[in-house]
Amino acid sequence: MEKNILFHLYYTAPPVTRFVCILVGIVTFTVSVNLVNKNYFILSRYQVLYDLLINNKTRSVFNQLSVIERFKKLSTLILRFCLAPCYFGRLNFEGILHITFFYRYSSMLETSYVYISDYVFVLFLCYVTLIIGAMFVRLGPLGPSFSCIITYIWTRKNPRAIIQTFGFLTFPAFYLPFIIPIFTLLSDGTINNEESMGIVCGHIIFFFKDVFPKYSADFLRTPCFLHRLFNEEQDCCTGKKLVSRFQYIPRFISSNSNSTRNNTSDSPVSGFSE
Repeated sequence: MEKNILFHLYYTAPPVTRFVCILVGIVTFTVSVNLVNKNYFILSRYQVLYDLLINNKTRSVFNQLSVIERFKKLSTLILRFCLAPCYFGRLNFEGILHITFFYRYSSMLETSYVYISDYVFVLFLCYVTLIIGAMFVRLGPLGPSFSCIITYIWTRKNPRAIIQTFGFLTFPAFYLPFIIPIFTLLSDGTINNEESMGIVCGHIIFFFKDVFPKYSADFLRTPCFLHRLFNEEQDCCTGKKLVSRFQYIPRFISSNSNSTRNNTSDSPVSGFSE
């Protein structure tokens, strides 16, 4: 008897992707059975500013609560921020397509990293960039944007890979992030803000994580505490000093300038000899 395809996808997924997909399933189930209102997982800058800064009535009511009730309210607020990218909206064709894309390209992107902590840090950067973008652009569910970020990063790392979509469309992976927005434009006649935000955030992360370090310092390097958390030995964790590619440039310049100065002092200058 053949195994269930869901169990097969569950056991073959990398650990981080598996954990995120479990959160996606839990959030989707709770919204589908009306245990949680779907607006709970939709972030808006207006609502955040209203709850945290403007609504004095809410602040006064919060100050009158007990310590346990305050903890519950703050924990639900933090949980809302953490689970917002795991909500993909209604389970229509577009939502299922985004979930499928996230599972597939998140699995391949995670396996491309040597250490689990590197991919965890990439997901954290995706989350932070997406939350900041949601404060400036009015977005719906953040799940499609999160899926577009992961898909965009993988396609930029593998631009020459051949992708087959819908069983008959074959094209280079470089064009994959733009297929779903074009499909949405043709079907609905509008450009989806969530997908556009995902492409923008994915390009920012890919540039500063993969392109910028080739020409300058890698200031988005995975923190050492993440390596220690996953028991991964790194030079920064063992106390060894990392050697930068620019460490010997000032010494090289100073040595060349000294040698040039010595050569010019030893050589006679015409027109000034006594």
